[in-house]
Amino acid sequence: MSNELEKFFLRIIEDPDFRDIFCSATSVEEGYKLALPYIDGVSFEEFKKGLHDIQNKSKHKQKISNEKLKKVLGGTDLLDNALKILSSYSSKEEFLSQVH
Repeated sequence: MSNELEKFFLRIIEDPDFRDIFCSATSVEEGYKLALPYIDGVSFEEFKKGLHDIQNKSKHKQKISNEKLKKVLGGTDLLDNALKILSSYSSKEEFLSQVH
């Protein structure tokens, strides 16, 4: 995960008002467009991979049904689930210990 993307995710963890901006996005593409001013040089694919990494590496993952899993893998709920996971971290140290 790039430094820019890591900083962006840390800000989402630490700043609820900033996080709320991204909670309004209805797709990964929309979330990426909102994030662009804060993630200089990060491609859409890197952004999407970062969201997947959060889900795959988090101890905060919830068990989800196969139907829900298909939506996540297809991107429908990817942003929403990643934001929920990010908001569940109690500190940036906890997040960093999960993604490194």
